[in-house]
Amino acid sequence: MQVVSNGVGQQAELSPQAHGALTEPAEATPDKRILSRLTLEDLPIPPDIKVHEYWPPLLAEMADHIGAYDTLRVVDAFAGRDVYFPMDVERSPFTQVIGREKATILSHVYGRERLPIPTGSDTLLHAKRQGVIAAIRAGRLSVVQGASILRMARRHVSRLVNKTDEGIGYAPIDLPEPRVLVALREAAQIAAEQLRALSAPFDAVEATTTKILDIFFKPTSPQKGLNDDHSAGQ
Repeated sequence: MQVVSNGVGQQAELSPQAHGALTEPAEATPDKRILSRLTLEDLPIPPDIKVHEYWPPLLAEMADHIGAYDTLRVVDAFAGRDVYFPMDVERSPFTQVIGREKATILSHVYGRERLPIPTGSDTLLHAKRQGVIAAIRAGRLSVVQGASILRMARRHVSRLVNKTDEGIGYAPIDLPEPRVLVALREAAQIAAEQLRALSAPFDAVEATTTKILDIFFKPTSPQKGLNDDHSAGQ
């Protein structure tokens, strides 16, 4: 499944998949407007991620107890912070991130300790790119598209595909929408609901939601705005 174009004029009724991966057919062409705005932060941690030999010792140890996936979710949420592990799971900061069961395990193993959670930037980058590399191997993304998503040189991505085992054994990624687009969809949904509550005409609802989504799909050029202001002042 790949990120594809959603016709901007068809956005009045928002898809229930707005918070996750787009559900257009896999053979559809990825929307360049969306691909170009994806960042590493937008990419999910692969649920099938495996511990890598270069992981910091604390993360490798934690993965022995709660699994690699939930360990990286902890890193993603608390990277670079000294975090206290309470014995009482009711006070655990990890419950909202990895669930009560896994948080209980951490309390049992590390209870009453304050530990520095590694920043893990390289660890997260390595983990998040596995699904992208797998998608390239599967022919669902090109090297050029993968390089754009990962913000890497095309040659480096090609080397990862052809000269390493990265992506092997991982599921190809279902590309998410950029977080900024997800936020705009939520804003458009709220606006649409408010307008419907006021019995606004359908055309007005559609026009409003389209304008909100155009913030992403048709951003106004700052230079154009400056030129317009200059012309108006003459």
